[in-house]
Amino acid sequence: MSTTRRQRHHTVPRFHLRKFASPQDRLVQLDVTTGKRREVSVTDAAVIRDFYTITLPDGTRSDAWETWLGDLENEIAPAVRRAIDATPFALRDVDRQRLALWIAMQYLRGPDNRQQLSAIAAVTVRMQVGMGGLAYLRHAMSEGLDRAVPRWEAERVWSGITSQAGPQITITGDEHLAILNQAVGRVAFMIAGRSWGRIRFQRHRLAISDAPVYLVRGDTPDYLGVGLGNAPAITLPLDRHTLLWLTLPTADGTLVDRDLKPATALAHAHNAASVLGAERFVYFHPDDGSIPLRATLPRGPVQRLQVSGAADFSNRDRPLSDVLDRIATHTDPTGASLIANYTWPIPGYTPPGT
Repeated sequence: MSTTRRQRHHTVPRFHLRKFASPQDRLVQLDVTTGKRREVSVTDAAVIRDFYTITLPDGTRSDAWETWLGDLENEIAPAVRRAIDATPFALRDVDRQRLALWIAMQYLRGPDNRQQLSAIAAVTVRMQVGMGGLAYLRHAMSEGLDRAVPRWEAERVWSGITSQAGPQITITGDEHLAILNQAVGRVAFMIAGRSWGRIRFQRHRLAISDAPVYLVRGDTPDYLGVGLGNAPAITLPLDRHTLLWLTLPTADGTLVDRDLKPATALAHAHNAASVLGAERFVYFHPDDGSIPLRATLPRGPVQRLQVSGAADFSNRDRPLSDVLDRIATHTDPTGASLIANYTWPIPGYTPPGT
């Protein structure tokens, strides 16, 4: 048995990408950050080096997560095929559960979700450092570095973390996996509890992105966020002809599995959403180069998290004694409250000049 660690990790399963590829396993890859297209093989599509690599307790780097994902995909692939081929569309309960788990995994495992986790972590760090003040930051840095940190050094870090842009926080594969393990069961349950529909397109072709699970905003007001719990629909392309369309239950409960009428507007909306929601890449069949993507390219990164008012937590001149007293008397068994009790170094944060 080979002990070579796999380093090229697919963030979208190869069996899924093949459903959009030519018989020679070729895809067109559109880079939304540059607008450039090029042909790639399925083997080279949606690949990020060491994306799922984790560190074992003995310090060894492992591809166990990537291996587990591959095993899971092999188990689920037949259910995906049955969902595409069934006439009419009607799922067995076991297939619905498998597909819900697969969709949940795809929603949580990709670079888009890791980017969102990084954004959440950045907001949290900005709030904690801001509410603790400059004196506590300098204290935490001195404790963590085991040396007296000069004021100018602490001020440089303070300025970066509390700026409008905030800090850049890197989420590791270990952290991503831990969060996924906590969330995947709940997310799969929410997905399985929706009403399931399928749209088969004859005249139109579908693309797939590196963030293939899309939350449809619909008529949700702009001031409300859209998540798995309130999105009017969740979509996922199964192949270049077939789109899953999962809607919220009605007041009378979930609807029976059904085939939905294809429409040009739906195909165009999906392909536009693939571009707008992609982290970086969109993929489609080489013969589908005329797919109307209806998006202006190149485009910048998607803002996965929008938070207002974070600057209100900044308290630069807060006395150190006040922070230390608050830490000493703080009790919260749930860990739900946020106080300035961070230590140095801050996980995932690289100070300027290092």
